[in-house]
Amino acid sequence: NSYDRFEAYRSVGDSYARHTQLLTRPCTPGQTGCYSWIWNTFPIGTDHDITEAARTFQRASGIAPHEFFKGETTVPYYAACAAGLKMAGYATSKTYHQKLWYLIDTYELWRLDLALLKGME
Repeated sequence: NSYDRFEAYRSVGDSYARHTQLLTRPCTPGQTGCYSWIWNTFPIGTDHDITEAARTFQRASGIAPHEFFKGETTVPYYAACAAGLKMAGYATSKTYHQKLWYLIDTYELWRLDLALLKGME
């Protein structure tokens, strides 16, 4: 894939700064490499239907809405965000979104999001 690229950094701090910039920079939704739309489209704490977003990116991702999670299109926010990353070309693995969802769900990492939100109140 001509879009795939990997970067090296001088320090962990440089890596974190670049990662944050990559995931939050303003961009046009629907473009490969544009990720900031994900966080507004799939807010924390609720389930979301990924159909519309998946259709927008289907040509680029090659994945139909029902193919992301074995026929399920309404999924927890963290699964929707994982699918959004895959839709927009973040990962080279064909099952990246499923692996990420599995880890978050298995280890209940979503609890960290909810605790952070509660702490911000």
